[in-house]
Amino acid sequence: MQKQQYRPEIDGLRALAIIPVVVFHFFPEILPNGFLGVDVFFVISGFLITGILLRSFDENTFSFRSFWGRRIRRLFPVLAVMIIAGMISGYFTLYGDEWRALALQSLATLGSSANLLFWRLAGDYWGQSAESTPLLHMWSLAVEEQFYILYPIALYLIHKNLRRSTCTGILLTATLLSYLLMLILNTTHRAAAFYLLPTRSWELLAGCVIATLAHHRPVDAAGLNSNKRKLTAALRLMMICMAYCLPKSGGLSMLHATIAVVGSALFLHVMTLSNGCDLHIAL
Repeated sequence: MQKQQYRPEIDGLRALAIIPVVVFHFFPEILPNGFLGVDVFFVISGFLITGILLRSFDENTFSFRSFWGRRIRRLFPVLAVMIIAGMISGYFTLYGDEWRALALQSLATLGSSANLLFWRLAGDYWGQSAESTPLLHMWSLAVEEQFYILYPIALYLIHKNLRRSTCTGILLTATLLSYLLMLILNTTHRAAAFYLLPTRSWELLAGCVIATLAHHRPVDAAGLNSNKRKLTAALRLMMICMAYCLPKSGGLSMLHATIAVVGSALFLHVMTLSNGCDLHIAL
């Protein structure tokens, strides 16, 4: 797969996703909704991965082995270093049961199932047991990895057997179904709604929909007013910031998450207008 062109505005949105998460973990009283940066990052991931897949489909260069191999080479070395360092540190600082629990969390992380483990063991992300779960933050990586396994297969089959316009419709339908599922479970099974792929897919799929729109319905950006694009992009970034700054409601709020995700998707959409539909960036 050819090297991708650098897109600074995507990295800017990544920073707007990552920095609030870091602030939230160190100073939760300053930015209590900073964890929504994970939701923003999910949108970016879906957007970028769909662009990569669609281009490789069109160029007849796609292979599942190459795609998954690239994901492994990108994630596993850093992940392995973190887990080894954590296990060594835990051996000297944790009691027997705690160290064995860390070992179980490490295995689940390497097996892309950390979110399933934490759903069953830690329960509520803001609960007391979550405080003593060292690798709890790896739940989001597990969600992405599970998505990376299933989504390329589904998109490949859709792209190969159906019309292009149908692809966007299917992804949009899947997005809405996942959103409704999370809306329902967030009131009855909050832990499941927080950790599991079916309820988190709508955030990734929101980015996927924007990428398919850009790829299948190219827009001539030459005639668009530059100042209007910049203003529109700024307003959409303000939506994300508003989600971070709204009063905390306790746990995951669908209102906060919806504003963050929609703002991120709309920002990516306006970036496709200002830079054209052929979106290239390394993932």
